[in-house]
Amino acid sequence: MNLGSPHNVLIKTYVHESGLWYLALSLAEQLESEGHQIKFVPKAKYVKDDLGLYRKTYFPAIQPNRVLPMSIEYSTSVQLLRYIHQHKIETLISLETMMESASWVNEIKRRTRTQIIDIPMLEWVTPRFFKGGNYNQFDKIWAITNQTYNVFRKKYPQTEKVEWDFVDHNIFSYDPNPFGQPEFSFYHQGSLNLEHSSKNTDLVLLAFEKLDEEFPKKTRMIVTGNLTDPSLRSIVNRHPNIKTYDRVLSRQEIANIYSITNCVVAPSSREGLSLSLFEARACG
Repeated sequence: MNLGSPHNVLIKTYVHESGLWYLALSLAEQLESEGHQIKFVPKAKYVKDDLGLYRKTYFPAIQPNRVLPMSIEYSTSVQLLRYIHQHKIETLISLETMMESASWVNEIKRRTRTQIIDIPMLEWVTPRFFKGGNYNQFDKIWAITNQTYNVFRKKYPQTEKVEWDFVDHNIFSYDPNPFGQPEFSFYHQGSLNLEHSSKNTDLVLLAFEKLDEEFPKKTRMIVTGNLTDPSLRSIVNRHPNIKTYDRVLSRQEIANIYSITNCVVAPSSREGLSLSLFEARACG
């Protein structure tokens, strides 16, 4: 990771059920193996209220004992500065920084000597901030995909290609299930977001419906995530060989699904790294 001698690191990320949280956990594990001390701070989420306005909020942390709490009552920079001084933070790593509300970066650079690193997800980078040079605020930009590296490196020379093992192999490992379904089985991991999805679950279901018409009962599909849309439910209800889970699954449950399916279908419009594909590959 090239952070130098072991020191105190603060990772800013979603701390609720999300791919970004588990990506941050894998990063923390790698850094801890190199001797660094890790703490987490939550990244804000913007949720649409009853009036259609987006409100800043912090979701409850999955592992609250590892997370320094943040409040919407105080500015991001004030709270981060307090934690930086309190815990003697020398490096702050921000996953998928939302540049629209990233004034805290300049404030920390102005008032501390803390190194700030961004890990951008290219699909979620706003072009005007990229073209406007806003990412020059960061001491380093860690690109975890080749595409992100190739795009950022052309404009930001502090971009580095960084890799670590993203997968929790204690949960996701190759474990062929001899008692799995005899049919060829697909798995589509839909979105848990009730407001927006880039997973294209509707197209996945329509494609499977066509496949099922051509090869009746020869294939199966498991779909997880939010399926409250009536048009999606109507397709599911017509096909008994589509199994759905309308709830948040545990990591072990997802690994169990990988073990009884043959193929992951993920035609997302925006996906970032797509941690789920690395986990699926680890399961064979």
